[in-house]
Amino acid sequence: MRIVFDARGVQERSDGLSNYARHLLAHLLRLDETTGYVVLLGPTFHEELRRQGLLERPNTRFVVTQVPFMGLSQQLRIPWLMRRLHGSSLYHYLHFDMPIAAHAR
Repeated sequence: MRIVFDARGVQERSDGLSNYARHLLAHLLRLDETTGYVVLLGPTFHEELRRQGLLERPNTRFVVTQVPFMGLSQQLRIPWLMRRLHGSSLYHYLHFDMPIAAHAR
């Protein structure tokens, strides 16, 4: 199984969505060494994961993107990115406005 975890919504601020995604992803990466993960994130969260030592997971690929979270442009740009990340079983998105053309479950 290969899961795309969309963590673009994690910001430096400590709102509920950022905290949920931050902690869920950190725990998944520490506990699950068999599932393949592709993590979409912005530059801020990438640095935080590096400091925690979570960027060196053999089963995880990190994709830093500038696609804005919760914006109109993600309706086209995220499905295009998903097609480039062949073979995803599940797309985990953290908000109600999921890109409508993203075809993974």
